Amino acid sequence: MPERDPINELLWNAWGALGVSTWSVGEVQTVIDPEVLIAATATVGDERLFLETVDWGILHASLLLPHRLRRLARETDVAARVEGWIATVNAATADVSWTAHEPPIDGFVRSGKSMRFPDHGPHAPAAAALRSRVMLGPSVRSEVVRSLHSVAVGIEPSLAAVDVAWRAASTKSQVNGALEDLVGAGLVIRQGTPKRRRYAPQGRSGDAIASGLWTPWSTYAYGPWREALRLLVLLDRIRGLAAGTATISAAVEARAHFAHAATLLGSIDATWTTDSPQGSAATVLPAAAALAADATERLADRLTLGSRRSA
Repeated sequence: MPERDPINELLWNAWGALGVSTWSVGEVQTVIDPEVLIAATATVGDERLFLETVDWGILHASLLLPHRLRRLARETDVAARVEGWIATVNAATADVSWTAHEPPIDGFVRSGKSMRFPDHGPHAPAAAALRSRVMLGPSVRSEVVRSLHSVAVGIEPSLAAVDVAWRAASTKSQVNGALEDLVGAGLVIRQGTPKRRRYAPQGRSGDAIASGLWTPWSTYAYGPWREALRLLVLLDRIRGLAAGTATISAAVEARAHFAHAATLLGSIDATWTTDSPQGSAATVLPAAAALAADATERLADRLTLGSRRSA
């Protein structure tokens, strides 16, 4: 019987919630970040799923942000692979005219199994980012609004512009412009001093437009998809090292990856604390793999079930 792959199970589950034909039946209660999911799949997902995401991308190209996807792909060193994804989607639909920096994926054939999200589950929380882009257009502004989801739902009181820019995977100047426009329209509150600006959704009572923008975000569970991108890569690398030869260098690398992963997961799930595995290579690697498996399960819960308020 093949060994379980919890990272791929998570990715298949998430894609199933957006309309990719999958065998997964798990429920996703959080808002999924589509570009993060594409980048994560290109980095740690299996080949079959990666190709299915191309099929899905062709159906949803007009709602995607290739510049944002490129930034995320550079973070996980899959720029060329993602450029092939972008080129293949661009060549297969007249809905977009993206600049292609690499040739399309060689021999790609559409499976035709994916569904457009409105046909699959338009009101599901997983599709909220896509629905928001239908309303606001796929833009830096739509990503700034979505980046404030954790504030709207009560997990954080506000965000600095640099944090919004990181979540939006956009430049700080682009994000600052969008934030100031939203502040000027009475949709976002600017807080703090000029050198320590922070931003939060405007919840003014009786403002129908502001209420219409933010009330939905306050009802959706927040899943830390942006924060999880690097963490998924580290956990996958630990698993790969543990599956190889038990050398000292592999053990040292696994411990370093685990220390980094533990810090990242601790920032997402404050209840999760553990020490790095100790001992010889023969004991460190399986211990690291077991800890990584537990970390993956906890991360999957956060990403699919999410949070609605601070602890």
